[in-house]
Amino acid sequence: MLATVWAAPRVLNYRTVGRGTGQQPNFTVFIELPDGSAGDINLSTVKFNSSSALPHPSSLGDHNGNGIPDLMVKFNRSVFDGAELTAAQRAGNYTVTGNTGSGGCFSGSGAVQIMR
Repeated sequence: MLATVWAAPRVLNYRTVGRGTGQQPNFTVFIELPDGSAGDINLSTVKFNSSSALPHPSSLGDHNGNGIPDLMVKFNRSVFDGAELTAAQRAGNYTVTGNTGSGGCFSGSGAVQIMR
């Protein structure tokens, strides 16, 4: 099923994040399924450009206020850095995939601006 996905922040500034720490902060993605079943998403199956979601934190809510539940999940910002990524992925395009507890699967795509 086609999912609506969006990321926060929408602009990733790699010139300033993690400066001096050697670590990248988390990156938030929201997943909304058209039938409103975001609560049925199996978190362990959620992938962002083939990278697994962090096991926590995650939360079910209505983060965009449209009356349809969405699931908030976290990824490490390194999902946009790495030799194995395509040029489009390094440019900020992403696909989120996963499965629901009832056996369905979902996919949704989006983009963020990356400043390097």
